[in-house]
Amino acid sequence: MKPPKGNVTAKEAHMPAQSPGYLDFASQGNDAEMQVVSRNIAGRYPGYHFGHYRLVGRKRLSAPNDAGYFYIMQPGGHASARIIDGPLTIDRGHYLNTALDQGDLIHLPPGATAEMDGDTWFWMFAIKGPPEHFIYKPGITLLRFCTNTKGGCNIPGAAPNPRRDFRKMLFSGHDSVVRVPDGFVPRLELHVPLINATSSRPHWHPDQSLKDGLPQHEMYLMLDHAPYGLEVDHVPPKLRTYSNPLNAKEFDDWDMLPGQTYSIFTRTGHQLYGGLVVVAAFPARFDLDNEIELGSPPAP
Repeated sequence: MKPPKGNVTAKEAHMPAQSPGYLDFASQGNDAEMQVVSRNIAGRYPGYHFGHYRLVGRKRLSAPNDAGYFYIMQPGGHASARIIDGPLTIDRGHYLNTALDQGDLIHLPPGATAEMDGDTWFWMFAIKGPPEHFIYKPGITLLRFCTNTKGGCNIPGAAPNPRRDFRKMLFSGHDSVVRVPDGFVPRLELHVPLINATSSRPHWHPDQSLKDGLPQHEMYLMLDHAPYGLEVDHVPPKLRTYSNPLNAKEFDDWDMLPGQTYSIFTRTGHQLYGGLVVVAAFPARFDLDNEIELGSPPAP
């Protein structure tokens, strides 16, 4: 059953057995729940596929000639990967076998192939489009080596704290596709912030972004903060959602665990408390101008 409606004094609610209609949820490894997430993504955003992939042993995974593939390692298990085929204008280090950790990304443009070995789960995006529309190179992005910046959903100006200030960009999709005369090529952006209750702000995203008119759909892919030595101020992490973004008095609370998936529809108010999360934004580029304060209508 879904958790009861809350108010400003509502106690924490346990995880639901069903999605509430403005947010989809999937536990790690739960095929039935992931099918709901995947079906709704495909129905809302043609050309996009989202799911999970179970890696057991050594496998070769190739992106077809009409789609780019993205694999993000979930918490738990172990894996390694190497790029074995694709455009040769790539850092040669990617052709070496690389140990992976949670949050690490394997990105394959159309026609590229990776060899993976291990025992773990991956989140997986596929975006359809002809090869000439994908200008990024195949590769492996390790979260631990990404540049740390502060921002995103955190409130600007919060007191610096190296164990709480964490935001890294995994993949910037607006640099990796091109506009073409017959339409818009889908985008995907992946960044990884630590969002605590003391620096979090409730917000929502409109059906049409304020810059290019596309929806900024967001997915939260939960990681484990502990291996990074990060501090959280809410245990367990919690996602608070508002079905009506103009009404701050009614909300649902969701306890969050590493490996879980949350697909947050546009016009859904949301606020994360104490979690390290991969934020996937599409098809509009991630833009702070699309973050509208809870209770406020979009600017005209």
